[in-house]
Amino acid sequence: MAGILVTNPIRLDDLIRLVQERFRDGPPNGWLLGWDPARCLDSVGRAARPHHVGNTTSFDYGFCNQFEVAIGAGGRGECWVLTIHLSFVAPTFCLFWTRYKSPNKGVVNAGVPEGQRALEDEVRAAIQAEGFFELPDEWFDVHVDGVRLELSDAADVTLNKCLFCDYDG
Repeated sequence: MAGILVTNPIRLDDLIRLVQERFRDGPPNGWLLGWDPARCLDSVGRAARPHHVGNTTSFDYGFCNQFEVAIGAGGRGECWVLTIHLSFVAPTFCLFWTRYKSPNKGVVNAGVPEGQRALEDEVRAAIQAEGFFELPDEWFDVHVDGVRLELSDAADVTLNKCLFCDYDG
């Protein structure tokens, strides 16, 4: 399944309009709206085997499911975590790696070991099979006018924060 590329079924300006509509009355509250905190967990879990997928979903400032797959945890060495966000606002997702317990810890785009990239490709394919498309990196920081978030000032409202998780800054 490696190397599967799915074209975005929505244009950027249409996605922004969708976000503005969904946030018209303020940030949607997943707890009150009955969003499923375990949505797609089974398919992500099958794709990540034999690794465990942790469900860290919270709708406190979040508009997505959040799952984590830890690799190398438990020892004194390096630990890699693949974080998966599946938006409830639009059928979008994002994935990113974080390296822990290393002098070079933090979010990683390059230098991820090949075995982890294969896992990432399997998870990506499973999510795409559920009908989600991957948010292009260049869309993350696109400003969204007319949306009010709880933690971000109006000047700091981005597509990433509206689709996945609001944060200060």
